Amino acid sequence: MPSYRFICPVCNNPQRLILTPDQAKAGKLPCQWNGCEGILKRAAKPPTARITETLDNGLMARAVERPADAEQLHNEMAHGKKGLI
Repeated sequence: MPSYRFICPVCNNPQRLILTPDQAKAGKLPCQWNGCEGILKRAAKPPTARITETLDNGLMARAVERPADAEQLHNEMAHGKKGLI
């Protein structure tokens, strides 16, 4: 089952719940925080900037998916560029 992100408008507390798609669409989920009586609202998940490429030469048993800028990322990690880890 997928994980959905919610936020309570009363206590402003973010929560992540594992629900079926039908349960998530139904709405009217009570806040799980102690003593709060708010109704949760879905929080939008920001888009990702990850770009992938698929490598397949036709002879491989399975195609390989990797980041499009894999060489650059490996080079930056090898030379200790700040902000990567």
